[in-house]
Amino acid sequence: IESRLRTARYIGELTKFRVAPPIVALRGIKRCLEDFSGYNIDVACCLLESCGRYLFRTKHTHKKIAELIDTMMRLKKAKNLDERSIAMINSAFFMVNPPPQSSRPVKEVPPLEAYLRYLLASILEADDKSVSFVSKQIQRLPWSDPSIDCGGLVCKYMLKACRKGRYKTTKAVASLVANLKRSKPEVPSRLIDAILEDIDWFLENPNFRDNQRTIVCARLFGELYCSGVLPSSIIFEQIDHILNFQHDIPDALRYASQNEMFTPRGKVSQTILEDEELEDGDEENEKENVEPEAVPVSRFSKYDPRVPCETDPPMSVFRIKLVCTILDAISPQVTMSNKSKVDLALASLQRYLFTKTSLPSDVEFSVLDLFDTLDSQLKKGPSSKKKAQSAFHRHTNWLEAHNYVVAAEKAKYLDDARTKTRLLAQAGIMGTENASGEMDDDLLDDDIGSVEMSDDDEGSSDGESDDESVGDSVDSSDKEVDAEDDDSESDNESEESDDDDDFDHAAYMRQLQDEAFESELRKMTNEALEKGKMSARTGAGGKVSSQMPAAPQFIAKKSTAEEHDVGENNMDVPFGGGEGMSFKLLKRGNKGKMEEKTLVVPKTTNLARVATKVDDEAAKEHDLLKAKVLQYEADSADAGGNVYLDETKLEKNRNRKLTMETLDKNFGKSKPEAPYKLSERFRGRGPGRGGGRLFNPGRGRG
Repeated sequence: IESRLRTARYIGELTKFRVAPPIVALRGIKRCLEDFSGYNIDVACCLLESCGRYLFRTKHTHKKIAELIDTMMRLKKAKNLDERSIAMINSAFFMVNPPPQSSRPVKEVPPLEAYLRYLLASILEADDKSVSFVSKQIQRLPWSDPSIDCGGLVCKYMLKACRKGRYKTTKAVASLVANLKRSKPEVPSRLIDAILEDIDWFLENPNFRDNQRTIVCARLFGELYCSGVLPSSIIFEQIDHILNFQHDIPDALRYASQNEMFTPRGKVSQTILEDEELEDGDEENEKENVEPEAVPVSRFSKYDPRVPCETDPPMSVFRIKLVCTILDAISPQVTMSNKSKVDLALASLQRYLFTKTSLPSDVEFSVLDLFDTLDSQLKKGPSSKKKAQSAFHRHTNWLEAHNYVVAAEKAKYLDDARTKTRLLAQAGIMGTENASGEMDDDLLDDDIGSVEMSDDDEGSSDGESDDESVGDSVDSSDKEVDAEDDDSESDNESEESDDDDDFDHAAYMRQLQDEAFESELRKMTNEALEKGKMSARTGAGGKVSSQMPAAPQFIAKKSTAEEHDVGENNMDVPFGGGEGMSFKLLKRGNKGKMEEKTLVVPKTTNLARVATKVDDEAAKEHDLLKAKVLQYEADSADAGGNVYLDETKLEKNRNRKLTMETLDKNFGKSKPEAPYKLSERFRGRGPGRGGGRLFNPGRGRG
């Protein structure tokens, strides 16, 4: 049967390529239909599958093959065939004459959207050349047309290219957005808003079919940070938002935690009769089964992953995948400068991990790979003395991670409270006694109460103050003495706090002045350097400007008080005694910094004489210039204006008449009757046309 099937397939291929005439295949099918049983069914189906479609679509064989197919289908119904033969016949029939298919409607899009989809889905690659080309094409879109939302279309097809395109498309899109940041700033803003909205929508409506779409958004979010489009603050705020969404601490739990209203755990909750006796083994089992004590929520925390949430059940681990994706995307930018922020994010992630009942193997491996990636990236940076402490900390239990996160939240809260108190004190809303540098526990409690205070509490406090004022007016005779004592004590405290505030304010203003001076000096130095570079390029002597101030990069050696006193006494005394002149020498010290050293040279040396001569010439020139300027001011004051602009005092040299006095002055005669001689500056240097007399008044007169 195998040889017959190969022969039938070979005949069908020859028929399709028009090597064998169609009658050969048609005759073979007809002979198989005459005895339609056994292997003839296989041979007929093989012929129809190989060349039946070709014969059915050809004009002069269409009618004949249609009759043979009709005969085969009637034989199938008439004979009692097995299921295998029926399946082969149906397959051959549908290969020759397939059923009509409804064409899928193609969505028609405008040419602009089609071109954007072509650029972002087909042309864009993760290389500089492709990114530059696509960026230029996007900038040529009709951005000025108000009827076309080019920014929205670009963001829409960027997200589609990331979701439906290749894996490397996210990096290419992030590079493209960074390239468009300066020319089209609306594109990065709208793209970031769309990504954050997609992540928030998934957190509110978790669905398994949207997992991959949200993972792509998280990956693109991290790539935007690596491209310099996003600041680090938004990244870590979004990580905290993902881990703590809808895990807000309720007021009842916070109140119970602050008042320690927890029921004791691990103790016997039922009475024991007198006749009952506990065995030693039972006591040991009870000690082992004692549950850990409840850990209250921190008053500095707003969220806690232990709080149950409908959108984040104990078995859900997709938020862990989102955070791992973001941290893995930003891993190339992790350095020692932002290690503390990454460490806090990892601690929050580990605290969230310990609240889950179980972790799938893929999620566990993702977390371990994330730690390995971050540690290896941190080791690639510059070497430090604390290499052993440079790795990220891996917490062993929930309580350790929880304490780390709570300590960070407390430090942040206290910094915010101090900043708020300082601003209120500067604005005059709060007294200066509350703005001191060291804050005690009572002040912290007041700050916490003030932050959590609502409008209703403020209203109630006003009412209480009114009642207290009425009570004070009733028994004012007893309280006046105490009030005077309190006022005296408060005055002393306020004076001390005022002194501290004045000192802090003066130090702060001095620091601001120093910073302003340093910035101005740095700016002036840079401008002088640029002018010197420009003059050197234009060929103006190849020298840097002499007005350039010296940059503050010279460090004088630190000397003791005794050396300073000795230096003041022997400042200008050389080694040999007598009078001397001091010079400053510059040398390169440790760490490449320039240092000054004073050298005293006797005045009898040649170096001192030359320096004195140069200084004297400069002083004389300065005095001469000063005298001329003073004379000019005096003349101008006498004349009532600019004396050099007086036309009567200006010498008229233009278009003046040529006189004999001028000729005698420039071309004087050796004798009264001799011709004029040429001055040496007008005489030529050799024979030729330029060597004769320039002017001879005696020629041509006779």
